[in-house]
Amino acid sequence: MRLANLGIIGGKEASPPLGKFLRNYVSQWTDMKAATSEIWRHTARNLNDHFGKNRDLATITPGDADDFKQYLNGLKLAKTTVSKRRQFARSFFRAAVWRRIITENPFADVSQQWVCNRKRHFVSREETERLLEVADPTFRVIIALGRYGALRVPCEALSLRWDDVDLASGRMTVSSPKTEHHQGGD
Repeated sequence: MRLANLGIIGGKEASPPLGKFLRNYVSQWTDMKAATSEIWRHTARNLNDHFGKNRDLATITPGDADDFKQYLNGLKLAKTTVSKRRQFARSFFRAAVWRRIITENPFADVSQQWVCNRKRHFVSREETERLLEVADPTFRVIIALGRYGALRVPCEALSLRWDDVDLASGRMTVSSPKTEHHQGGD
């Protein structure tokens, strides 16, 4: 370091700020589904909010990654959401390691284990009707498609296009983005 300060050798180039890296990384994935892109943007926003957009990637430690979990818990997110966002953060930082931007992934110890939310609640017809009464028009459609159309929300509901709706025959074609990559799952 002292030799670099004296100009005798080149100093280590700083890694890019977190916000710039995340923006560039997320935007380069043009072939991902809209719902996945949205989830990635939520994770990037959480990382930027917690660490600051100008934070040097190389200064984020495994301890900081653990603090990020507590930050997400403080937002009162579901355990599954916290788990998935930490997994996405691990993926983002793994990409930075692969690109030789940083040497270690501070999120490397984040588990890929799926977390099940056992506190599920069946939404009754009455509860659905109360939701529909107070929701704005866009959310009314999404709620109705999920509850009465049995569509997955958000992936199937948000993937619908007018071309998928045949009003004359009373039919709708629903593609399943979650299963289309499986054999026979299109």
